[in-house]
Amino acid sequence: MVMSSRYRVTLFSPAAEVASKIQELLLHVVHREHSKAEKIVRNNPDWIQHKGRVTDSSNRTFNNISAFQYALWALDTNYQLPIMLDCIPDGRQGDEIRKALLKQYNDMQGDDLLKIAFNTLLVPFSQLAEMLPNSEGIIFFDNKIYFADKTTQSVVLIAAEVTTQLAELKSLFAGMANNSTRQSNTSEHQLIYELTGHLLKRTGVQYEDNNGARHCSAHHETPESKHLHDRLLSELQLSSAARPT
Repeated sequence: MVMSSRYRVTLFSPAAEVASKIQELLLHVVHREHSKAEKIVRNNPDWIQHKGRVTDSSNRTFNNISAFQYALWALDTNYQLPIMLDCIPDGRQGDEIRKALLKQYNDMQGDDLLKIAFNTLLVPFSQLAEMLPNSEGIIFFDNKIYFADKTTQSVVLIAAEVTTQLAELKSLFAGMANNSTRQSNTSEHQLIYELTGHLLKRTGVQYEDNNGARHCSAHHETPESKHLHDRLLSELQLSSAARPT
């Protein structure tokens, strides 16, 4: 009886109940059940930052994603995301939530291909870092390929013989405008590794499709999502400035 009683206490612990509710929130968000999600968020705004595993209506399984990140990735910027931000309270608790959401927003900016119109070796690395969302990436300039690493703040010319693979790698940038970025797809990511030896660290939203294939998809910033980012940052700055030191 004692063991059974302890087991029941563990099974229905507050932590387990909260985890279940966060899972419920994720399901409402991925299925765009806005009113049900809003009801949970208004009572528990901090839950939008907590991550879990969820499968959406397109049978994509996300193993580590928050309600905020899914709504951002799905570009639910007209209703779900503004409601989430409206529910964030004032004060220190709200500031901590905003900091977490800003980090999650930045973690989703996973573009690792950059095409530029100026010499990478003649500009400060900080300028390149601002243009390349991912921590590592491939840069194309003047028909040359470079590897950039934000951790070491280095840019290295990839000196390789003219091969079919190199030509294929350069062709990835053909449809890109100067000073623009995008994220490599799975096959392109593998091609980069085979040619350069660099297995690029990937950020963004990772999921599995119904065939078990793994994907990594960056959030492509839109004017609406940029506005939400700026709102989070502005509210955090205003709150910090108003708080007594």
